Amino acid sequence: MNVDVNEDKDSLTIENIIFAGSGIKICIICRSKVHAGSVVMPKAARLDLLVLKRMYAPHGVRICTDHLWNDRLLPETKVNMENRQTRIAKLKLSIILQLFNNLLGLLQEASSAARLDFMNPCITNEDYLA
Repeated sequence: MNVDVNEDKDSLTIENIIFAGSGIKICIICRSKVHAGSVVMPKAARLDLLVLKRMYAPHGVRICTDHLWNDRLLPETKVNMENRQTRIAKLKLSIILQLFNNLLGLLQEASSAARLDFMNPCITNEDYLA
């Protein structure tokens, strides 16, 4: 990840991350107009977008619930890049610090989550599918 410090505005320019946009009238993923099935994008889903798709979405953007599962972005979700300005993300240092702390929290949550033991002979196929 290339990071340049812009001393004039006390911000960082991240070249490998695309700014997803900040509009509240369309879904940040599929670009459809906001409807009854749209919500403010949860923090965990915004972090998923950053990690999985290398796109930064600020707080307050909207998303269709079809793209979410338990407040997380579905991994197979395709982002509509039509009519989207693909400018590089330029973020304030405070936002970078907050993102870093949120990502560390996400990693800690993932490391403490229950894991499947595929070598355990006591677990049946139904247990794995549950």
